[in-house]
Amino acid sequence: MLSFFFLGVSPAEINALRPVLESEITELYVSYWGRAADPEGLEFWVNNAIAAIDNGQPQEQAILDITGFFAESAEAKAQYGFLNNPNTSDRAAVEQFVNQIYVNSFGRNAEAAGLKFWSDVLQANPSFVPEFIQLVINGAQNEDKTTIENRKAVSLDFTNKFNNLHNGDPFTNTPSVQD
Repeated sequence: MLSFFFLGVSPAEINALRPVLESEITELYVSYWGRAADPEGLEFWVNNAIAAIDNGQPQEQAILDITGFFAESAEAKAQYGFLNNPNTSDRAAVEQFVNQIYVNSFGRNAEAAGLKFWSDVLQANPSFVPEFIQLVINGAQNEDKTTIENRKAVSLDFTNKFNNLHNGDPFTNTPSVQD
């Protein structure tokens, strides 16, 4: 675990804030990629958010900024043609992106009206991707809310168990077949 000295955020505030940020950032991993965070990546982004908050940025903006960084990542661009070239992307690529975010988050495609709405918004304004992701996550209701909460819980559990098993290093302490 990395340690940082934060000037404006007390150690007690950091300890209280860390699980909230871990939860919010794990939702991003689930929604973008349908997977758990790697321990080092989660730690990096949590520390990034804490540093931003320590510098006076509201928590919501820190998470929104991380959401934008995810959209610009090589992994996201490799997975989604729309993010690789958002300004010239065709409608099919936008719809594929919207549907995949819904599948990753809720286990289903977007409903027809939602697919049309979000595809129109993103095609007109590709820079709205971070807001789209946050609105999808935060707007979840009923079964969708239950699904993303369950996926987040399983992902956090996996990340924590993986981290504990490997002491933060996936290349050490790996059990052998004989173990």
